Amino acid sequence: MYINNKTLVRLPYLTLKKMYRTKGTKNAGNIKNTDLYKNTQELTNLQQDILIGLLLGDATLRPKGVKGGSALQINHSQGQKDYILYLHNLFEPFIIAPVKFQTKYNKVVDMTYYNCSMHTLAFTCFANFRDYFYLNNRKIVPVNIGDLLKSPGLAHWAMDDGSKADSGFILHTESFTFEEVMLLIKVLKDNFELEATPKKARNNFVIYIKASSIAQFKSLVKPYFVPSMLYKLK
Repeated sequence: MYINNKTLVRLPYLTLKKMYRTKGTKNAGNIKNTDLYKNTQELTNLQQDILIGLLLGDATLRPKGVKGGSALQINHSQGQKDYILYLHNLFEPFIIAPVKFQTKYNKVVDMTYYNCSMHTLAFTCFANFRDYFYLNNRKIVPVNIGDLLKSPGLAHWAMDDGSKADSGFILHTESFTFEEVMLLIKVLKDNFELEATPKKARNNFVIYIKASSIAQFKSLVKPYFVPSMLYKLK
């Protein structure tokens, strides 16, 4: 028996055996790697709220396998490893692999980069969010983003892909269209009473939260900030 959406369902033994099978020997026997677990595990409300913000930033959802699941992938510099470790712990029910630390040398610019990353296994619940945030494999802003974005998401959007600028704050939205940027600005106003404006960044646009709204912005996001990321609010 297993519980799915609070309904008790009884399945024949052979069906259970098939759904709980794992492929190969890697991670064999780990329930997280079973079809049943991947298809029924759900995100908590907080995990969903944070995921929304991460997807407005640099996080990606990649389809994997042939069963419709998607995997969450997040990359940062090692200077932000505490943030990656926090997210790794938050999404632990969906993860088998530890945080990965990498060193890459770029001979063109003669610089060494130190990165850390995490990824989940492919789950149906992540695929549901990929349907919102991707169109023809391009990340988009969902038309109903106003219904999705809450204070925890705003905080993680800022931690993931935000930076202090002058007396205001910038949310990096270079990968989105101008229309999508304007939609996000409207949501910041409607949902959080934040005054923001588009700002040209080469051939794209970022969102500049005005100085007049910084106090309000900080009061909304600071409770959800990881301590090591508070430098972005100073």
